[in-house]
Amino acid sequence: MYDQHFLWFAIGFLLIYPLHKVLHTLPLAGFYSLIRLKTKFQFFCVPIMSVRVNKPIPKFFFILALVSPFLFLNGMLLYGASVFQGYAHYFTILIAYHTGICLVDFIYARSLFKSPKGAFIEEDDDGYEILVPVKETQYPGI
Repeated sequence: MYDQHFLWFAIGFLLIYPLHKVLHTLPLAGFYSLIRLKTKFQFFCVPIMSVRVNKPIPKFFFILALVSPFLFLNGMLLYGASVFQGYAHYFTILIAYHTGICLVDFIYARSLFKSPKGAFIEEDDDGYEILVPVKETQYPGI
């Protein structure tokens, strides 16, 4: 193991969070008109990003948007650890950090997996709402 190139590790550490937030938007390419991406800075240099969807979207795309940063970034970091084995300790630290960031996404995805098929997901200030379409019946007024 080598301890050189610590600056690259620090840059990677700082880039994980913004990349994570941007990767949430990629599976929602067909819904870009409904997405709002906001960035605020705390302490003049720490970016706090939020991704919000203004209208309901299908459950499949919402779950895909939740897990895509984990799959893509951790996949790239695992690849880096296998190619640059002398720096695998840096990559595993970044994987652990990013997996911690993904924890909330996993909790949301787990509850969405249990929601009914064909449901739509709408975000609000308290989290999200699961909307289930009503099926037409042959009886009027029901």
